[in-house]
Amino acid sequence: MVTSDLDEYAIASLAAAPVDAYGVGTQLVTGSGHPTCSMVYKLVARAGSAEPDAPLVPVAKKSLGAKSSVGGRKWAARRTDEHGVAEAEVIGTGPVPDELAGRQLLVELVRGGEVVAREPLDTVRERHVAARAGLPMSAIQLSRGEPVIPTEYA
Repeated sequence: MVTSDLDEYAIASLAAAPVDAYGVGTQLVTGSGHPTCSMVYKLVARAGSAEPDAPLVPVAKKSLGAKSSVGGRKWAARRTDEHGVAEAEVIGTGPVPDELAGRQLLVELVRGGEVVAREPLDTVRERHVAARAGLPMSAIQLSRGEPVIPTEYA
């Protein structure tokens, strides 16, 4: 089976490939000529009731294969060694462990359709330079292969 933004042109180019099935979804739903975001949306929580301040209830996809998901709002952080070089990306639910609190990768910029954080371009640029400096040298390579920084689930 072949999937990932297939349209009639991509399918035609795969005519000689040993393919049993084509997963056509994105182009069919969005229509041609419009940009798409190559990603999958997975619901991780829902409101416990119709009340505006209702607590979120974790939801997960259950599957026999590797496509199961963990319910609940996630956090992501980067664990570094004593020299400040990234060792692992850590993903979890619940409270962020104290040792990772200052290394969170997700920053809230918009909440409820309102911009809640705005930074000058120079600040963003400096953060990007610092983040790249914290990667191991092997992360800068341009060849495909195994992930340079492993992902761990807390």
